[in-house]
Amino acid sequence: MIAALTVALTGVLTISQTGDNAREAATARISVLINDQTFCSAAYDTRVKMALELTDELAAAGLIRGVYYDAHAKMITFEFADGTLGGIGLKSFSTPDGYLPMN
Repeated sequence: MIAALTVALTGVLTISQTGDNAREAATARISVLINDQTFCSAAYDTRVKMALELTDELAAAGLIRGVYYDAHAKMITFEFADGTLGGIGLKSFSTPDGYLPMN
């Protein structure tokens, strides 16, 4: 049973059942990346490289697995060690005025 669905428009999508420490550790590292001004202001290709470097580190640490880069969706998806799904959105959804586009 899915207990929570969290969508952070800044980039993290997590479908979770429980507060697993490994998932929380991985999510914390991802949050640091996607909230970093360098990442946010970087060109798309640089954001892809930075996110893939982080997911490689997290996979090597056993915190995530099954990393997949979807160029069409502009997203990196993966599975946390506990089996829940996650992802990093690479496209910026904000506009210069700070609002989300409606169309």
